[in-house]
Amino acid sequence: MGGKHFTIPCTLSRNGYGVRSSALVDTGANGFAFINRSFATELSKFLSIKPVRIPNSLSIQGYDGKQATTVSYALILHLTIDTRRQTSLPFYILDLGTHDIILGLRWMEYFNIWLNPRQKRLIWPEKEDKIAPPSLHREIIAERQAISSRDIHATHQRDVYARDTALEHEDIRRQAGRQIKALTLRTYAQDLNDSLRKMEQELRGVTKHPTQSRTRRTTSQNNLLTIDIA
Repeated sequence: MGGKHFTIPCTLSRNGYGVRSSALVDTGANGFAFINRSFATELSKFLSIKPVRIPNSLSIQGYDGKQATTVSYALILHLTIDTRRQTSLPFYILDLGTHDIILGLRWMEYFNIWLNPRQKRLIWPEKEDKIAPPSLHREIIAERQAISSRDIHATHQRDVYARDTALEHEDIRRQAGRQIKALTLRTYAQDLNDSLRKMEQELRGVTKHPTQSRTRRTTSQNNLLTIDIA
């Protein structure tokens, strides 16, 4: 994507959050708006949005006219640039090298924007009917570097892993303790029920024995009375 171009500060936002970055305004880019793949990934996580599949894939060509890649997804974002707010713009996701954002010729045509390369500024039309009014909701804005992926130090990673492992072992130990305690409680309850059952059976047995003894004695006495000794 060649041609005369320059970068200008801008903010991409959605869902009450935004990220400051810079856009390459390129008259040689015969497209609308593009966002670098790595930046799109970081931005999606920060803004809690997902890429959308475009109805018709785009074939993107390099500066030499050769086909470079096919674009199938885009991020729908609000763009604030030069204090102007443009809402729900499609930013096509592809590899842009060192640039986060490229605003192409069709973006300039749609908003009727001209470039002033000498002063490095955008020239806006007198009638800005395609510019959205300022947002009524305050947005939380972060710097570009704040959402960038950082390399994790090996020592810090080992410390985090050791901490997580220790916490996991502690959870297992506590869970095992709760299971043993529950098993102990169940065994005690069973033993108690068994003891009560045995006591009840023994008491029933004690109650029956005297009756049986009296019956035997009565029977024996009756038998003696009926014996004829004459």
